[in-house]
Amino acid sequence: MRSKIHEYMLILIGTTMTAAAFGLFILPEGFLAGGVTGSARLICSVLDIPLFLLVLIINLCLLALGFVVMGMQFVSKSVFSSLYFPFALEILEHICLPLDRLPVPVVSAIAGAVLGIGAALVIKGKGSSGGYDIIAIILNSKFNLPIPIIVNGIDLTLILTQIPGSSPLTLFGGFFTILVSTAMMHLTLKIKSLPYTMSEEFRQRYQTEHERFWFQGSGTIKKICSLMSKLHILVGTR
Repeated sequence: MRSKIHEYMLILIGTTMTAAAFGLFILPEGFLAGGVTGSARLICSVLDIPLFLLVLIINLCLLALGFVVMGMQFVSKSVFSSLYFPFALEILEHICLPLDRLPVPVVSAIAGAVLGIGAALVIKGKGSSGGYDIIAIILNSKFNLPIPIIVNGIDLTLILTQIPGSSPLTLFGGFFTILVSTAMMHLTLKIKSLPYTMSEEFRQRYQTEHERFWFQGSGTIKKICSLMSKLHILVGTR
């Protein structure tokens, strides 16, 4: 019972941090965003639907997919995070921080750190933040495809669709946020002082895949961010 409470506390804190990253930093700054929130924002630009409602609808559809393919045991831990996130996002979106006083690299670094640590805490609680993580976990279980590669591939695809009409600053903010969140997620998963409540087998498999992505795949992201930083220098600050 005590371990279950600990797991749900990690999921609650992690999901709140993830919602804070989007609601307080990424969305107000107009940074390019991946995940369900990024795709919902794309749809909202065409349809007049509240963002949190669209996020909730997409999450429910993905939960249904997870239930059909993986069963109730898999979905049980994702339900809490998937339903809680949209409402936390709606509340946090209405909190205005004086971000215009900070340079874009600082804001994107904070957003990435909060997002990465929050996502790692959800994983430590043996949960899933829902969204496209469900697709990644399904593909991993069925075809042994690396989870981080799938998640980051989906995020990158969504971000690329948002590039037309975006400014160099929002481009830089989006890519730098991804880079920082990937690093912080990796580091948080390796911290030993915060106990892992996930199964040892799943933790080792996830961490090995994440490590492979970080050391082999992040070079491209670093090059992109280097280019974006040059653009940031060219266009100046806000």
